[in-house]
Amino acid sequence: MSLSGNFSKNLSSMRKGCNSTLTEFAEEISVSRSYLQSALKGSCNPTLDTVEHIAEKLQVAPDLLLSFPRGPGEEMPSLVLIQNLREVRDHLRAALRILEELVPGELDAPEDREEP
Repeated sequence: MSLSGNFSKNLSSMRKGCNSTLTEFAEEISVSRSYLQSALKGSCNPTLDTVEHIAEKLQVAPDLLLSFPRGPGEEMPSLVLIQNLREVRDHLRAALRILEELVPGELDAPEDREEP
């Protein structure tokens, strides 16, 4: 399979992992909806700058978008896993902010606290 074919399959896997519409996903990665459709069909040859831009927006390494899938018809589980981990990280950050508001100063590391 070609690198553009890998890109297409891996981008499709990322989109499925995000559970977003075509339009929402295009907005998230800052490309037009028509470009995204073309990329998902494998009918475009993205430039390295485009791959790098999309990888940056998805917060993944560019090589993950170009990696060879494991087998015919298989998704790249690592891409879906990365997206899920990003969501978990965001939820944990939000929970930490709430805890910090409820218990100010108590969540500092022990070495950062002053002795009573």
